[in-house]
Amino acid sequence: MVAVAAGCGGGPSAEETRAELRRWASAVDDICQEAREDITARGGALDARDLDRIAVRASDDVRAAIDRIRRVPISEEARPRVRPFLAELAKIEPRLGEMTRTTENGSLEEIGGLGLRLADATRLLLNRADAAGLRDCADAKQFDAVLNAFTAPVYATQVARFEIWFARALRPLSGYDTPTSAELVRRLRRVGSVFDRAERRFDDLYVYRPNRAVKAADDFEFALDAYEEFVTAVADALRGGRRVFTAIGARRFRRGVARHQRDVRRTIAELRTAIGAQPLAVPGAPPLLEPEWDSA
Repeated sequence: MVAVAAGCGGGPSAEETRAELRRWASAVDDICQEAREDITARGGALDARDLDRIAVRASDDVRAAIDRIRRVPISEEARPRVRPFLAELAKIEPRLGEMTRTTENGSLEEIGGLGLRLADATRLLLNRADAAGLRDCADAKQFDAVLNAFTAPVYATQVARFEIWFARALRPLSGYDTPTSAELVRRLRRVGSVFDRAERRFDDLYVYRPNRAVKAADDFEFALDAYEEFVTAVADALRGGRRVFTAIGARRFRRGVARHQRDVRRTIAELRTAIGAQPLAVPGAPPLLEPEWDSA
């Protein structure tokens, strides 16, 4: 009799606890999916003011989702399995206040840094959700959605400013009709110097690059490298006296320049599309202009 009593104990069996956890996970996953769909449906920010509006709405959605998740019934017997996830939810709420304060008054760097911190917090929450047996709440798309919402507009702004700088830096060096090979070599060396600076500047932007833009960013860097290598090879050949810049050579050179210019324009356009966000008009920053790609 004692053994039977110990076996029954009056509490839920292991199978009943597992069934309860499955029901709890299904209800919580539905809440996560609904919140993600609501946030995603609003789309990306068009400018800094719009980012603040989206952040406020998103924080309200997340707070409401957290409150609903907390109210999903769970017994004391099953709670130890989900307690780390629920505890991590409590840590998210202070981040929401930081999010709305930063998007309202923050600089470009502060907004990007916020995105990275939120992404780190989201990654930890996803790990806790997975351990609790959740699927939608543990979906990696949650991480990408949070990261991209804040870092993609920052990256788009940085890329737009890079385009403006690059076009302006090359504009004084446009045109290769020079009287002598020596003058052309000097001009090409200056163009190569601009490319060196451009590659360093562009490499510095990777911090806020969204995952969906990695390939397009790499393709743009490859296009820059190929253009620089072409210019450098011509300069080296002329400087060493191995070639004379004849009329035929000039035509071939111009065709090569035109081809590489097309590749740079194409890949930067593809990068803007891949980022999937509009540049932010950040208060206090210089206005963004359209780059003039009429130079070498």
